[in-house]
Amino acid sequence: MTRHSLYNAVAISAMLLASCASSESIAQGADSPTEIDLENLGSLPVTENKDTELPYKILGMPDEIDGTSVLLNWPNSGVAVEFEGSQLLATIDGNNDTFIDIQINDVLKTIQLNDGRFTYRLIDAMPGEYNVSLQIRTDRAYLPIRFEGFVTEDGALTTPPRSELQMLVIGDDVAAGYGVEGEDQFCDYTRETQNANLSFANVSAQNLGADVAVIARSGRGLAVNWNNDPSANMTALYRSAMESDASNALGNMDIVVVQLGGIDIAQSDPGPDFYEKYAGFLDEIRQDHPYAEIVAAWGPMGSGERYQEAKTAITELVAERATQGDQQVSFIEFTNTEFGQLYGCNWHPSIDTQRFMASELTRHLAARMSLDLDVETLLLGG
Repeated sequence: MTRHSLYNAVAISAMLLASCASSESIAQGADSPTEIDLENLGSLPVTENKDTELPYKILGMPDEIDGTSVLLNWPNSGVAVEFEGSQLLATIDGNNDTFIDIQINDVLKTIQLNDGRFTYRLIDAMPGEYNVSLQIRTDRAYLPIRFEGFVTEDGALTTPPRSELQMLVIGDDVAAGYGVEGEDQFCDYTRETQNANLSFANVSAQNLGADVAVIARSGRGLAVNWNNDPSANMTALYRSAMESDASNALGNMDIVVVQLGGIDIAQSDPGPDFYEKYAGFLDEIRQDHPYAEIVAAWGPMGSGERYQEAKTAITELVAERATQGDQQVSFIEFTNTEFGQLYGCNWHPSIDTQRFMASELTRHLAARMSLDLDVETLLLGG
């Protein structure tokens, strides 16, 4: 067996075992996390993280940064590290409502976190060089997880560099990957069918070679939430995120995509003030990100008179900003895929549709920003 194939087998086995740990093995105190039982791979004593600086890259939008730990709540948020060695663990204080994707080189595995503080063994293999990332797939408000750091006794950790392009997506169910992995439009949403890492936001960022932060919540509108839910709408959640100390980790945004309004029109007419609320939100974004290319995105969910009226309002608003001198604002209408599966659960975009949306956004941004990008060679929409 080659080193690469041995690594694949061991890494996948480790992650499978980590995801199946029983609640009986949860530590009885935050100071002594219990290691996941990995009898088939042997056992390493758990070592507390001794780093004094953040030895990894934060992916997406963090909620809080405390020393060498980070609180994560938004879909698509996570951490990444470059590791050289043979044994790597990660300590996470989490909950079983959260699913995360673990990418180790070309191996991808999804695990459901346990309730409580655990150390998960990610790599137990022959010495080598590994690119490691952990990203939240699911959308669960007010149930954050705390990533406390990587632990290794025999290896070296290096922080990956920031990408040249920084991208922010503010959205709803679609950006959060609601039901994207469902078998058709008739299935009901489950945590297993959600995957923010397959949404247009993440896929288009990969196409562009950009770092992306996603501020999105299912069922939240620009001004009106689903079923008149009285909790904070997306404009309020965005403001709260931008005012947190953790927002400093984002740096300056080159691209901001606003994918909002579909929830507002889904059950009722959003009213004549929709235009003013949308206009005010764009003003706010421009103030926060003065040099960013702002994209007002619409669709693909929805149809009928309310859909067209809201679309017209947004396009007129973008045109008005241009006449006032803001040439870095544009409009894009997403469409359903021209091939493959159109829908995931509850009529939300499928994997194929999300990829197609990403291809549309990639082409739009490449043209708007004169990016040196051969979009024809990318696997767009496929």
